[in-house]
Amino acid sequence: MIKIGNQDPIIMIGSVGATKIYIGGEQVYPSVSLTAFWMSQTGVILDDVCSQSINIQRWHDGANAMPENGDKIYTNYIGTTIFNGDRKYYKLGINDIMTVGIDGVVANYSQNYC
Repeated sequence: MIKIGNQDPIIMIGSVGATKIYIGGEQVYPSVSLTAFWMSQTGVILDDVCSQSINIQRWHDGANAMPENGDKIYTNYIGTTIFNGDRKYYKLGINDIMTVGIDGVVANYSQNYC
């Protein structure tokens, strides 16, 4: 980790597994705190969602371990690329499903659907 500044670093660059930049003790990059999770890579219609494999890692800005309605999904851990879900269904967890909009926002999250 590189620190520039004395007691309360003005800028810190780098951390385990991710790059974070702090200015005056406040994280400014990435600008959101994200949580990693796994989901199906391919969006499908509702009838096909339960047969999908969980095979790609994504990140969300929600407060819980898995994304919920209203959370936004990103394709990278720093939150610079929003996932375009094309309003299709995706499987996550063992039996959970969700739709994701073109803006990356989760809708129709359902636990234990499959």
